[in-house]
Amino acid sequence: MSHFDLEKSNSEFYRGKRFLDFGRLEQAIEIYTNLINQTLQCEENADVILTLETSYNNRGVAICRLALQQKNKDLYLTGVDDFEKSVAFTKDEQQKKWLTANGNLENFKKQLQSFDNNENQDESVFRSV
Repeated sequence: MSHFDLEKSNSEFYRGKRFLDFGRLEQAIEIYTNLINQTLQCEENADVILTLETSYNNRGVAICRLALQQKNKDLYLTGVDDFEKSVAFTKDEQQKKWLTANGNLENFKKQLQSFDNNENQDESVFRSV
């Protein structure tokens, strides 16, 4: 297990968030993937769990937005997997209802119907943190 560097992780997280906010989705995905992989190597604590939870959500947002732009349903489902991973970190069912990733999962169901019906999708429904 490696040491978790909160300052470095926060810096990378917000760098990824800027890319996500400016639509540079591939770069955001890369940053969040690296952050997730590095954080998974650390001893678990509250900061590690929060970083993983929010990084999975934001990577899911970037992947889903990219998938909607490319009309790629398989890629879209990969992003949804990240929302599920994000929600899984919270054990309390009441708290899960308030998670951003949980709201993204709810929106996923609506968007998936649009994919199946070949309708336009609204990528703005997915929220990052």
